[in-house]
Amino acid sequence: MIKLNIIFNLLGKSWALISTFVFIPLYVHILGIEMYGIIGFYTTLLVILAFADLGLTATLTREVSRNYSHQKGGNTYLMDLLKTYELLYLFISITISFIIYIVAPLIVNRWLHLSSNMNPENVILAVRYLGFAIAFQLPANLFYGGLMGLEKQVSANILQILWGILRNLSAVFVLYYFSVSIVNFAICQFFSNLLYCLIIRSYLWISINPDRVKAAFKKNVLLSTWRYSTGMAMMSLISITLGQADKLIVSKLLPLKEFSYYSLASTVSIVPMIVAEIFGMAIFPRFARFVKENDINNLSKLFLKGGYLLSLSVLTISISLMFFSRNFLFAWTGSSVVAAKAQNVVILLLIGQTLQALALMPYYLGLAHGYVRINLQMGVISILILLPCLFLTINKFGLIGGGISWALTNLLVTTCLVIKIVKRFLSSILLRWILQCILLPLISITICLWALKLITPINLMFSQWRIFVCIGISATTTLLVVFFILEYIFKIVNKKLI
Repeated sequence: MIKLNIIFNLLGKSWALISTFVFIPLYVHILGIEMYGIIGFYTTLLVILAFADLGLTATLTREVSRNYSHQKGGNTYLMDLLKTYELLYLFISITISFIIYIVAPLIVNRWLHLSSNMNPENVILAVRYLGFAIAFQLPANLFYGGLMGLEKQVSANILQILWGILRNLSAVFVLYYFSVSIVNFAICQFFSNLLYCLIIRSYLWISINPDRVKAAFKKNVLLSTWRYSTGMAMMSLISITLGQADKLIVSKLLPLKEFSYYSLASTVSIVPMIVAEIFGMAIFPRFARFVKENDINNLSKLFLKGGYLLSLSVLTISISLMFFSRNFLFAWTGSSVVAAKAQNVVILLLIGQTLQALALMPYYLGLAHGYVRINLQMGVISILILLPCLFLTINKFGLIGGGISWALTNLLVTTCLVIKIVKRFLSSILLRWILQCILLPLISITICLWALKLITPINLMFSQWRIFVCIGISATTTLLVVFFILEYIFKIVNKKLI
């Protein structure tokens, strides 16, 4: 069952990545680059408003996993918990949709910088529908968290994949065959999210309460879980601020078309982090077990081996995308203008995301020890550095300024974070980790990809599929060559040490 859950969790993440790269070019092609900026802003707004969750989803997942019983009649506490959280979420969702409905004209006229050929009234209507869409997606996340707590990851991920297919295919179909309008896109998101929310809610309630026992709002339930919820909410706030501040500020300071380029660059840059999270999902439980057993020897071995494999994967992908950023963007979007505008931003954002991805292994090491304070501290420091830097660099350098701030902030803060954590818990292997898991893979992959780029130059005259194939072959060749070379070196070094 556990293996099946892991597989479907990976499928869910994989689908999210695949669908993003499949449908975004279609939206850009159908709507145009500037109108796509509205979709990018909607995505940013959705992530920001996820803070309205207030840690409820994480708390529900935890409480369900700890208290669920398969006994007939179910669990009264969980039923009351779900009902309480559901009603609280209903209030939150209504409030969010009402606020967005009211402030939509201000968002369009005072925040977003529309060109003269865009109809502000249509955009206002679209933003209002997108507000309604957000109001249904947020509680859907709560119900998804409940299913995860029940260990129904298979069903939860299947529902999420089907929902993703529905909302994207319906939007593309309506836009392509009926009318090219951002309002139509927003309406499709609204109805898709509504349907998904109703279905996943019904499934969760049937799973927790098969006998349809009456549940009620309980104030004491909120009081008993508020500490954990508050802690998770604070971590969520820091994470959201760090992840979305650059996009939000770019959308305010620069024209909508420029924001579109930045949004596309941000989408490309998240790939290394998704790959790293897959490693983290597999390794963290083993970290936790070794920490509990105080097995430092196996913990050190796993940290080095896992970190090494993660670095090889993440750095190969990241450096490949950096070296071939313009080619990749052209192959993906079909636009040489997008490729030229976004290529340098992609490189800078990738630097920051790669550093965060490499930090994931030390992060999980700290988490396994229950050491979360340092993450919160570094998060706050990052925000204090990032926000003023964003305003300064974007005003001075324009689009690329957001990438500069993101890269520098992560270079300073993330580096300090990982060194501090590794030094605290595995100080004896700190230097070995830096050498084996960071420097050697970084240098080897860079040299190999640089050589391949010289041998097999890729240009924009190639077909889009040919470019993808060339980049894929270069990345795969690099990964295999570097892996076998480093494995050979490590064997020789270990023999000499023995």
